[in-house]
Amino acid sequence: MAKKRHKYGVAPVEDRTFAGIVFHSKKECLRYQVLCDQAVAGEIFELELQPKFSWRTTHEAEGRAKCHVYSYKADFRYIDSEGEEVIEDVKGYRTSEYRRKKRIVEYLFKIKIKEI
Repeated sequence: MAKKRHKYGVAPVEDRTFAGIVFHSKKECLRYQVLCDQAVAGEIFELELQPKFSWRTTHEAEGRAKCHVYSYKADFRYIDSEGEEVIEDVKGYRTSEYRRKKRIVEYLFKIKIKEI
């Protein structure tokens, strides 16, 4: 049986030089290498992989309150040289779901997501 191809043509990449971390794409792996170099050089601080943002919504349905929990996982979070928090997401293709969640997260958490 043939291996199923990813919807957007990306393939997971294992970067063995960074403790076997599996990335969603080559582009994300290369960006991580650049950020690691910047962290070693002291240009950025507190580099974090896949920070998660979660929120809840409640609405009335069929006479009962229903609660839904949503989440968004960015690719990287770090502090830049000016002390500002930076959230990055490496994108090859911007899906409608991603665009919707990005707007919600930026509004709820008062942050700006930088697309690479």
